[in-house]
Amino acid sequence: MASNFSGSLTQDSDEVKEMYCEECDRHSDGYATAVAFCVDCVDYLCVACQRYHERHFTTHKIHDSNNMPQEFYFEKCSTHPGQLVKFFCSECNKEACHECRNNEHVNCSDVNHLPTLASEIQESDELINIRKDINQLSKDIKDTEKVLDGKSELIKKQEENATDAIKEQSNKLVATYIQHHQDLIDDFDKTMEETIARLKKKRSELIQKVSEKERKFGEKVRKAETDMRENVVNTNTTFKLLMTEHLNLVGNLKALTVDLEQAQKLGQNYERMIRLITFSEEMEVLDTTEIPGQGCCFGIAYSNSHLVVSYYKLMLHDYLTIIRSSIKILSMSGKIVKSFDNGDYGQDLFNIPYYLTVSPDNTMIYVSDCGRNTVTCLTFDGEVKAIYKDDQLKNPHQLAVDEYGSVYVCGHDSNNVHLLSRDLSKVKILDKSHGIHTPSSIAYCLNTKKLFVGMNQSSIIKVFNVTLE
Repeated sequence: MASNFSGSLTQDSDEVKEMYCEECDRHSDGYATAVAFCVDCVDYLCVACQRYHERHFTTHKIHDSNNMPQEFYFEKCSTHPGQLVKFFCSECNKEACHECRNNEHVNCSDVNHLPTLASEIQESDELINIRKDINQLSKDIKDTEKVLDGKSELIKKQEENATDAIKEQSNKLVATYIQHHQDLIDDFDKTMEETIARLKKKRSELIQKVSEKERKFGEKVRKAETDMRENVVNTNTTFKLLMTEHLNLVGNLKALTVDLEQAQKLGQNYERMIRLITFSEEMEVLDTTEIPGQGCCFGIAYSNSHLVVSYYKLMLHDYLTIIRSSIKILSMSGKIVKSFDNGDYGQDLFNIPYYLTVSPDNTMIYVSDCGRNTVTCLTFDGEVKAIYKDDQLKNPHQLAVDEYGSVYVCGHDSNNVHLLSRDLSKVKILDKSHGIHTPSSIAYCLNTKKLFVGMNQSSIIKVFNVTLE
């Protein structure tokens, strides 16, 4: 090391440089304070190294501590990391350390010691002229400040005059506005009085009409009470007859159930249908169309003139009950267009896919699997895009999708409704704090932006306003 710093480093004037002996640093890894500088070797020397140097290099020029240059360049050489860069070769336009100077620049004639070069620059005529120019520039700046101060006073006076003019004009505008405002209030008060008079007249006429309707309504109520009493008597008789028929139907139903179980054990198949019903605006049935089914149909959705249907079968094999589930896309005539039941590696895609729905752009199918407590998103080509599974979703039931692609799914046994993004990322959960308990059915209204939730153990349908946050 050629130098060390001590003291405050906040400003250049606070730096105190202490030079160290380069011979000790180079040969013994020791540090000693430099008291002399060899001009020929360009090295800083301690007391001991100075004595040795003067004894063996009698022709070398030595500067004492008062006249030796002050080192200021402390960058390490990229070629010799142990050496400091302290020379500059004007011929090569390149910096150099002690070793670079003795090797790469040995034949160069203009290699200068950086601190010595810097001290020569300090005493150069160019620097003296620059300082003179700076002093003249400082004087010019002060003269300019005086001119600007004079201009500033003129501008300030003009600003005061402009402010007074603006204030005067503002006062006139305010007075005009106040008068205009009062005229508007007077016109409104006059209109309000005329309106109140008309309303009072209409109120009197309305009271007369309501009194007449109330009288007629009372007559109808009294007649309805009489008719109701007669109907109650007739209803009691009819109810007794219905109870007798109900008991007969229960017996027949039990017998049919036993026959059905026996037929399933024997592997018999029953005809299954998907029935399309057309309603009028008055909700009267206009037409029904039956499409042959492919098994027990549970979830169903319509998309691009096709039906997307989930199927669930219980099959008896070697005295074991086996579950077979699938999602099928049918034409409106019942023809199977596509069927999804296995994954890429032959595994079952679903366990019990009770419910499903389709995205608004008819590109994705969302399926709730109550057997696995999951929601699966797949394309119309059967490619699984995402599967949602969460500890807070148990026995998922019906789903709904809004116009933005957000998915809503009922967690029947977890007593909540999960709001999911288009890629099945969890967004929010509606739970018991929102009045949700055993939700089974759900629907979304595009016109009103409302979400309707039906609950299995309640006669109440919860209605939520859906907003984007």
